[in-house]
Amino acid sequence: MGKSRDRRAPAPVDVHAEAIAHSLDVITQTISGLDPDRLVEGLDEQIRSAIARMVELMRGQSALEVIEQGRLWALPWHSGHPTYQAGIENGFSCVELIAIVAMKTAGSAATSTTQPAAVIEECLQIAEDLRHLASVRAVAAADEDDPLGWISATLQITEMSMRGSSYAELLEETTRALFGEESVDKHLRAAIGFGVSEAIVVLTSLNDLQTRNMNRRKEAALRKYENTRQNHEHGIANDDQLRDATRQLDLALQPDAVAASVSVADVTRATQLPAELVGAVFDRFTWAPSPVIDVEGAVRAFLTGDNPLRSKPIVRTDSGRALLIHPALTQVAIREGLEAAMRSTSGWEPYQAHRGSLLELRTRQAFERLLPSARAWHAFRYYVPADGAEKAMEPDHYTKRVEGDHLLIVDDVAIVIEDKAVALSAQSRSGTSFRLRKDLTGIITKAAEQADRLVQRIKEDGGVRIHGLGWIDLAGVREVHTVAVSLDDLTSTSTATAELVKAGLISVESVPWTVSIHDLDLIAELIRHPAEFLLYLRRRRHSEATVLYTATDELDLFLYFFEAGLYVEEDPELLRSTFTFLPAVGASERERWRQQIPGVITSRTDHLDAWYFEDHLRGRQGKTRLPSAPPKPRMTPTPLEPLIEGIDKQGTYGAYSIAASLLSGDARAQRRMARHGVDVSRASDGGSMERTITTPLLTLDDGGWILVWATCPAGRDREKWEVEKRKYLRAKGHQLGVARSALFAFDGATGEMFGAYYEAIPDELTESEQAVAARLQPATAMQSTEHVLKKLAGQRAQPRRRRKRR
Repeated sequence: MGKSRDRRAPAPVDVHAEAIAHSLDVITQTISGLDPDRLVEGLDEQIRSAIARMVELMRGQSALEVIEQGRLWALPWHSGHPTYQAGIENGFSCVELIAIVAMKTAGSAATSTTQPAAVIEECLQIAEDLRHLASVRAVAAADEDDPLGWISATLQITEMSMRGSSYAELLEETTRALFGEESVDKHLRAAIGFGVSEAIVVLTSLNDLQTRNMNRRKEAALRKYENTRQNHEHGIANDDQLRDATRQLDLALQPDAVAASVSVADVTRATQLPAELVGAVFDRFTWAPSPVIDVEGAVRAFLTGDNPLRSKPIVRTDSGRALLIHPALTQVAIREGLEAAMRSTSGWEPYQAHRGSLLELRTRQAFERLLPSARAWHAFRYYVPADGAEKAMEPDHYTKRVEGDHLLIVDDVAIVIEDKAVALSAQSRSGTSFRLRKDLTGIITKAAEQADRLVQRIKEDGGVRIHGLGWIDLAGVREVHTVAVSLDDLTSTSTATAELVKAGLISVESVPWTVSIHDLDLIAELIRHPAEFLLYLRRRRHSEATVLYTATDELDLFLYFFEAGLYVEEDPELLRSTFTFLPAVGASERERWRQQIPGVITSRTDHLDAWYFEDHLRGRQGKTRLPSAPPKPRMTPTPLEPLIEGIDKQGTYGAYSIAASLLSGDARAQRRMARHGVDVSRASDGGSMERTITTPLLTLDDGGWILVWATCPAGRDREKWEVEKRKYLRAKGHQLGVARSALFAFDGATGEMFGAYYEAIPDELTESEQAVAARLQPATAMQSTEHVLKKLAGQRAQPRRRRKRR
């Protein structure tokens, strides 16, 4: 028999990477033709020329007809199917750009004989070119001496390009919770004549009517055309009738301003709301171009992140008919529009307090799902030293009382969480440096400082004195994480941790995980085991994580963690400064560390979007999941699952931190550790002998671990054996300078695990532990250290950059 051919399936195409590669090619070609000494000026000239060409194309057109053509060409129409498919990222912002130029240039009625369909393709290409030019300009114009220069540039690009970074349904839930509260609703109705429910109903109905009208026109015209064409083929219809059917089809795909828009009366009939209320909602969210800003000024503002359609996504005809640019703007517009209305009322301060309370509640609920067994304190007050003199005293003498939002304790792990309900201002989103620093300081820096204040007490005092509760002993805590949760999406800012450190907004010693409540809710839905979340915190908060892995979306980082680990190779020299028993740095280890190349994580959310729309969202709406729905995204399956389940069943102290450490190895390391229980059992001669396998996990962020697999000889008292093994864990951990240890106890005869023991490594050993330490082999005899370091190497990100809309 001949050899069978290798029929491996071709590697899947990353459409996001292809889009990035195309954009980079375009950008490279653009830059290559410019004078490097006048790069910004050259880009400005090209931007000016592109705007002028688009203005020329639109002159004499009807504004709404051009916008509707842009919508038909660029938005993701999928005949009712979800719009999460890859490749739709750029259409939304291009349509907005078309709308801005059209409203500033075109008239209410067409005066040109050229149809909008004849110019829209070139207009959309110009819009895409403008986005490329603006992206390059943002980077080229960034002030090298400004620590926030890069963050400012990327924020401008993100604001120009990305839409819908959170699911609209989640945003709507938050919007209803914010403005549906009785006193807030009362102030809104007194100020503007309607509340949040009416705003959502009217804007949703407007979009539904636009879509329904478009589908009805298209389907009716297409049906007539097909019938006429068939009749023409059979000699029943004449040439004039076929031409008329063709013309009707063209008209359906090229609607005039009336056909493309919706009247107040239309929405009134659809919603059964009073016409005055519908008109008030229309007026509140309609963009009227400023007469003092010319078209170039309006476009340049958009290209730097100042988008007038963000809060006012409706455009109108002279007769008052309305067109919603696209639904991805709706929820943000409602939130910002209603908040603007609240600012002028006496309810503004109570509303801000309500925002904070809502965020605290949502954060609490999310972490209850992530860490269900945690001891928790919420919205508490605790004591810190008022001055240097008090700092030298015992905590009982502290007099300064401060506030904390959330403190969670899971055995040896503490998680300190601060909520920040404030949002980035419009000036920050458009890259204004002084305002961006002010906003980020108020959100991220303040959260980090407040969290670090509590962390300091845990580390220095071994606990915290909470007002009304007294002393909380936290001496057993060996691992602390800080989290900053925002009510609003901070876009690319929250994933630019390394740049925030460079800008001095946070310190490298205290890097919080900054996440929006909407992303946190989704992560809580996706996490299967608390150990997965704990490992993500370890990886995500590593000071080098966002140097090596760049993403504009938190969920891309999280899903890449599921896929490949988000691993960062530790600096071998720093490892040796902590774990002094290690041999000199080997060439392969140094080369592996040096070869870590920063890369951009392309969109990972296509699978998530499909699951969300076809399964999760339908379930929340009481509908049956679609047969095509993919499974929920999960972390790469691990062969260690039986061992982790056994640790959980034992009720072991430190179970989550032990499991997270087990999961920290790469696939090969996990397979090897999953076999260790079988290995020691087989080597125990049917359980008659004690056998052990000791594995060090040397990590800087949590102080490192010793993991031991062992069999208890048959006939030995297991309680006494456990006492001896715990002494071994403390002695061996002390010898190697690690912070924690764990032992997995197996019955050699059956191969079943009967116990899992955790030990924190003490600073000093007892006499009996010293006796055990004296019998240990030297630390330098650990033959597996270099091998373990190799096994723990994770997969690397591939350099890709992308823009997306979810």
